[in-house]
Amino acid sequence: MCERTKTAIDMLKQRKSNLTKGEIIMVFEKMIEDNQKLGERMTEVEKRLTTLENKTDKILTILERPSLWEKVFLGEYARYAWIFLIVALLILGGLLGVPTTGFNGILNIGG
Repeated sequence: MCERTKTAIDMLKQRKSNLTKGEIIMVFEKMIEDNQKLGERMTEVEKRLTTLENKTDKILTILERPSLWEKVFLGEYARYAWIFLIVALLILGGLLGVPTTGFNGILNIGG
């Protein structure tokens, strides 16, 4: 029960006689005031919740997008990306003087 309604009811409980029409109307007016305040608070909570849901949706869409690594090395053309990477590393190793004799059974490099 809201504070204004509770105060009005407590005040009326202290009386020993029956309630008058004006007193009953006063209790209902206090209930209406309390309900209006509660409605305003609920509207504010709903607005904040909607804002929070929108922000959460934006964050989820960002997190669900695949990264560049996933697009290149796990995507549709991943085979070609891996082949390019391996060949590039072999060429780089050859330029830096790494012997390619370990790949004799796999690749025929240099004759």
